[in-house]
Amino acid sequence: MVAKTDAIRTMLVSSNPEKALAGVNAALRFVQQKGRDPIKGLSELFGPLQEHTVFASEGLPLLSLPLFDKALKRSLRKASGSELATVVAVLMKNLSRCEYEAISIAVGELVRRKDTANQLKVSATFKKAGKFVDAGHRMHQESIEDQLVERFFPQFQAKALAAILVGARDDGLSMDGDRLLMLFVPACKGKLQQADAEALARRLVRYVRACMELSMQVLPKDLDTFLQKLLKTAAPEAKRALTAALEPLLRSSKSTQEFVSSVSRKAAKPQLTPKNLLALEAAERWKAMSSQSTKQLRQLLDKLYLKDGYGNVWGGEVITLLAANDYPWLKEWMASTIKKGEHEAVYLRMAIGFALDYLLAGEPGKLADPERAVIDELNDLHARLCGSKLVKRGTKWVWDEVA
Repeated sequence: MVAKTDAIRTMLVSSNPEKALAGVNAALRFVQQKGRDPIKGLSELFGPLQEHTVFASEGLPLLSLPLFDKALKRSLRKASGSELATVVAVLMKNLSRCEYEAISIAVGELVRRKDTANQLKVSATFKKAGKFVDAGHRMHQESIEDQLVERFFPQFQAKALAAILVGARDDGLSMDGDRLLMLFVPACKGKLQQADAEALARRLVRYVRACMELSMQVLPKDLDTFLQKLLKTAAPEAKRALTAALEPLLRSSKSTQEFVSSVSRKAAKPQLTPKNLLALEAAERWKAMSSQSTKQLRQLLDKLYLKDGYGNVWGGEVITLLAANDYPWLKEWMASTIKKGEHEAVYLRMAIGFALDYLLAGEPGKLADPERAVIDELNDLHARLCGSKLVKRGTKWVWDEVA
């Protein structure tokens, strides 16, 4: 074994580029034979690995391989694209443990050569190495991942860049995370086949839709600015795919903004749906609901009562209003809903719970004023459905189990 490692090191120090390249390839084969993590093989070849002091305190050491790095630089013009991609594949097994200068040397040369086929191999290696870390936690401190994302990937050929973006997670795309989103600009500027352009557009739409769900169905301003820039700079093939995919979302965002504006101005009785309720803050939502007729509230409740999450909250709000203004219909509707089955009853009792919070516990405040007998009936129904009701203790109403 000592003879083998000595022979590899002898090749690496050779001033002959062909021999130095042979040493690089032999070193990579040796490292691969020692297991998945390159640390073991590299340590046997080069001894204890020196940590780069800048990153040691951050828990992200850059590992110096001067013998290997110098040999790679001497033989760089002789190395094939496949050999350079292998350097990356052997050393970049895990994005949190791949701080080797040799990776940036090899990738930089593939960028210079505009080698699409082997850039695609690097893209595949990057995605595989990223599976072992949580997306969204890039260091932003000149780590190898930082260098790839900020320096090298923007210069990749469009097809290789698209391969990274199509498989990226939302946290990886986020500008608050790994900031891969910015790579859509160079990817869409480049020459893409129709299939690649459409795949990129579909991935971007999924991300935009997720962002809109978190921002009340409206495009966040910074994302809107980014999309306008992207559409302006994209090459024709990519622009067609992006426009077709994004137009419905952009139109929906604009419509939602106009809806919110009309509610704020009290321009007219708004048409309420489970979708556009997402766009309203609590106070505006209550104003809008309060302006509805009992018929409109009945229709809205039918649409809401089986919705997860917000649907339960909003169903509680509608029940609050109907309890004050249309209780006979509400009572009959609740009875028929319970008869439909346990699934329906679960969502109904959650909505009733929210309604009781509004009516008795003051969350978020007194929003309607039904007769006390109606409130008591709702409280008793909740107790029958799930064994708990609001009881008054001192000056406060609290939830308590009932026998």
